[in-house]
Amino acid sequence: MQETITQTLPPRAGQLRGFANADRIFSSVLLGISAALLFGVAAITTYQVIARFIFSEPSEWSEPLARLMMVWMVYLGAAAALRHGALVGVNILLERLGKPAQKVLLSLISAATVGLMVVVVVAGVEIMDVVRNQNLAGLEISISWAYAAIPVGGALSCLAVVARLIEVWAGNEDITTVEVLE
Repeated sequence: MQETITQTLPPRAGQLRGFANADRIFSSVLLGISAALLFGVAAITTYQVIARFIFSEPSEWSEPLARLMMVWMVYLGAAAALRHGALVGVNILLERLGKPAQKVLLSLISAATVGLMVVVVVAGVEIMDVVRNQNLAGLEISISWAYAAIPVGGALSCLAVVARLIEVWAGNEDITTVEVLE
């Protein structure tokens, strides 16, 4: 997959080539972390069920930890999904337009998405400040660790949207299809 990107970018786009390759690696890392978090949630939830219903010894930490991991999984996974165009969307208008108009419309959609993500980042930072003195029950860590996923995911989503837009304008990505990772 990386070789294809490197070969299809024009020679004058050396910076784009490096950015595209770094973005692909980073996006794969995000997906890997999200997958590991999903596995962790499944393992911890299984442990909680066994501890509670088989041994009658429920743990205090497993449920809040699973929730914390799930929140981070969603925000990191959303950034990766945005990067690959895998979020739910209605593409009927995009599919009916020509390539230049598709790029313009995608640019407008991307600008709106980045604007929304900036609001998410700012609101997430404000929420973290409000809850910084509260602890997650059962874990005795600041609940800010859970809320930190909001600005981190929002910032990563901004980068993902910009990266996808750059590749579309460079002609490396089809606007109307979802990119599949191998």
